[in-house]
Amino acid sequence: MLDHLESQRDLYKHIHDQTLRLMNKGWRPAEIAEAIDLPPGLAERWTARGYYGSVNHNVKAVYQRYLSWYDANPCNLHPLPPARAAAKLVDYMGGAAAAIARAKADFAKGEYRWVAQVMKEVVYAEPWRNAFLYGAQELRHGVFPLPARVSMGADTLAGLTNDVFFDMMAIRLDPAKAAGRPMVINWHFTDRSEKLVLTLKNCTLSHRLGEWSDAAVASITTTRGTLDAIVLGKLTAPDAQASGALKIEGDPSRLAALFAMFEQPAGLMFDVLTPGEGRP
Repeated sequence: MLDHLESQRDLYKHIHDQTLRLMNKGWRPAEIAEAIDLPPGLAERWTARGYYGSVNHNVKAVYQRYLSWYDANPCNLHPLPPARAAAKLVDYMGGAAAAIARAKADFAKGEYRWVAQVMKEVVYAEPWRNAFLYGAQELRHGVFPLPARVSMGADTLAGLTNDVFFDMMAIRLDPAKAAGRPMVINWHFTDRSEKLVLTLKNCTLSHRLGEWSDAAVASITTTRGTLDAIVLGKLTAPDAQASGALKIEGDPSRLAALFAMFEQPAGLMFDVLTPGEGRP
């Protein structure tokens, strides 16, 4: 067990230290990722194999931790978005047909990484094909339809702290629905003996644990179990209020207005090849 832990420590420290060594030489993320391999003694260990990520991936994560996404090349500061850039690039190549013909020749020579990379541009310029099996399935038959469902189960939701719970709700806020509708709401969760202030301002939802605001338009007293049931669609806020499980001091319409601003989670399946720009 100790040997396993020591090898894992050495694995991540090697990736970390060698990434920083080449960063200090001015190398960029893709260049560093291509240059670093695990040394003998680690590379042969089954527990050091790539699984959810590889050395190539982890190197880029280390780079981003210290220097963020910018690779010091100024042309990457404000590039065109993927679909527009791909259309221009494929046009420079002489069109999609010419690019595909050359890609087929490179594929026959075993240059699979390059073919996948360049065909991505053709897909983004004219989204209708790709080389990977799942991509081919998606493009021929579309995305597998899944019924709409909540993003997590009741047990998982109940396990979230209030801090994480409201962070989760914040990323579901639709700014178009929140525009021009600022509000402050106090929350008191009796089952967790915790209070917080929820603030909607500038189409952004934030919260402060352990605080209470005199400027709140509504103050809500309930339990997390009740709020979870409302979020999961198992209970409505009016029903919770009628039963006494949820009490509101102030303007009760603000809670309904707030929940109307949240997007419902989509199904798990989504398209992975065509560009995401402009989708709802």
